[in-house]
Amino acid sequence: MSEELELVVLDGLNKLSDAAILFVIVAIIGVIGSVAALSTLLVAIVTFDLGALIAAGAIGVIILLVMLVLSIVAVYKKLIPSARDLATWRLDSFSTPAKLLRLGFVWGVMLLIIAVFMVGAAAAAESLALLAAAALTVFVAVILVFLGEIGLILYFIRLGNAFDSTIFLVIAILHILVLILALIARFIPYVMLVAWILEFIAWLLAYVEANSVRRKVASGAIRI
Repeated sequence: MSEELELVVLDGLNKLSDAAILFVIVAIIGVIGSVAALSTLLVAIVTFDLGALIAAGAIGVIILLVMLVLSIVAVYKKLIPSARDLATWRLDSFSTPAKLLRLGFVWGVMLLIIAVFMVGAAAAAESLALLAAAALTVFVAVILVFLGEIGLILYFIRLGNAFDSTIFLVIAILHILVLILALIARFIPYVMLVAWILEFIAWLLAYVEANSVRRKVASGAIRI
């Protein structure tokens, strides 16, 4: 049974490592894209160049689409299954993070997608009632996504405790800072660039530490 659990833990850490490297790529794209889009937007504002403004918008859309695809693969194929695997090992430690991740990044995102279609339907039907329902759906979805972010932070805290890893705890703190900066960026857009840099550092550390812990488990240095 111990060997079976060890394999499950190794698989979970491997999935976390895969998720981390995908998120590193997303963060790099986010940093480069933020600089490119904001620079183009600044030029458009200063020169009153409509073409530059359209270019900034196009850059933003392309970047968002690429980041969305990579994030979907990272979350649904790697991150959530990783937490689920480790919950098999320590249910009391990892079941809550796994549930919050699923609640936020599956159901929350699904509600956001539904809300987009509801807004389109409301505009087509010119229905205030449907628009109000869409707004309520967005509100609920945002709360669920926020819970998903809490689940991510809690996941790294529990990883830090389970494997006696200070690095995992540092990653949790970095994600808290990213969450705070993302909220501030609603009012000061340039702050988002700092958030992407911290996101990059957090996931790069996660990739390194997940592989380090996995090697220790495989070698027997950490007993499961």
